[in-house]
Amino acid sequence: MVYLQDGVELLRNVAIGSIANFAASKFDDTQTTNPKEWKDRVAMANDYFRRIDVIGKCIWLLRSFVVGDGVQVLASNKEDQEALDRFTRRIHLDKRIGRFITNELVRGEAIAHKVWDNDEIKRLQLINPLSVVPTWDDGELAKLVQYAIKDGKRTSTETNVISSPEQLANILFMQFDADDWDERGNSLICRTFDKVPSLEHYRRADRAIAKRFTNPLRLIRLGGLFGNKLINPGKKELSAAKELLENQELNQGLVVPWHWDVKTYGTDGVVLDTSSKAASLIGEIAIAMGFIPFFVTGEGSGYGNSRVVLKATRYQIRELCIDVRIFLDWLFDEQVKQSIGLDSEHELKYIFTGLDLDEEEWSVREDRELYDRGLISRKTLQRRRGLDPEDEDAAIDDEPIRIKRFFSAQDVIGLVGAQVVGADVAQVLLGMTDTEVEQIQAAASMQEAQKIYKKAESRLQAKASKKKKKTTRCGK
Repeated sequence: MVYLQDGVELLRNVAIGSIANFAASKFDDTQTTNPKEWKDRVAMANDYFRRIDVIGKCIWLLRSFVVGDGVQVLASNKEDQEALDRFTRRIHLDKRIGRFITNELVRGEAIAHKVWDNDEIKRLQLINPLSVVPTWDDGELAKLVQYAIKDGKRTSTETNVISSPEQLANILFMQFDADDWDERGNSLICRTFDKVPSLEHYRRADRAIAKRFTNPLRLIRLGGLFGNKLINPGKKELSAAKELLENQELNQGLVVPWHWDVKTYGTDGVVLDTSSKAASLIGEIAIAMGFIPFFVTGEGSGYGNSRVVLKATRYQIRELCIDVRIFLDWLFDEQVKQSIGLDSEHELKYIFTGLDLDEEEWSVREDRELYDRGLISRKTLQRRRGLDPEDEDAAIDDEPIRIKRFFSAQDVIGLVGAQVVGADVAQVLLGMTDTEVEQIQAAASMQEAQKIYKKAESRLQAKASKKKKKTTRCGK
């Protein structure tokens, strides 16, 4: 037995099904799948990156996790470092690396070109992947043909052909999410193609609902039969009503005389829960791009739980970090080093501040605790932190005053009195002479030894102050 309400609901569903069958193209979700052509997928990914806020935010988060606030390229001496800094500033290295990673994530490919002017790099140029057609030979780039771009699409007009080994050495072609047999890379945004159209539909519906409630349709009837009294409005009253409606916003309240009949349409009816559905889709898009919704919306589980998800997707961040190092090794080859004024065999070091997870912080704390307990050596601690013990020892020897000024005479006395350090260490910390050390060892009381310590400390402070004044005069 079917009740009347159930029958009405059944007829309604049958009607909607008939409409969907009649206009199948409007309900078919195959239109939201990935385009077949690579260039069409790249164009769609780039469009979503520019328009959809959640996708843009995920891309910028990944870029920040990889390169942080910039890249430092370190040389082994001051003169080479100054030449290196001038070069990186001239070619805008930080900006180029950031855009390189963005291109790789958004378009699935990133192409960099070293443009030379005689024996000097003129600029570091990024090439639009849509404008090129690569040819591969056993996994190596053999030829690159570049075409003109018009209205965001590749034309048939060739603008440049790169095929010689000398030219290809100045080209770096990186692909994202591609195997060795793939000719073109794949954008990270491709994973969201089936979700973005639904998100846009919900957002359009949300705006339509808001417009319906803030812009209602209001009908006013003047006159008529009110009880036993018939009201016939005059010309003056009609003009007043017209002026009242023209000067009032639709979203404002309306107070009228008792013999006016006002009917408002658009502020009642069923409201679709589009906001929660859109939020759910935003979470799905974030997950498809390797994040959880907390990183995009700021709602839900905090960073403590998000760290688990980051651990699972950390390989993606590491892969991008490897691409940055490949980029830097390609950029600073022997020819570029010589053009800067460095030795071709000069080994450079790269530092870029990426994402630090809690495990890395705990690892640092554990290493420090092991060192404090004497279970590992200072050199082992430095190597685990990515430092060269020999380089650090040489730097400390070059800056004895800076290291020593952290220890006052009172600190040294306390360390010696507690038998933490001996007189030989105190001699190094305060720069004492052998004679002063012998006097301390022969001192009859701690007060006499303290006077010698303070005398050495005063001499060290005077030396540091004199060096600071000399540096200031040179700076002027």
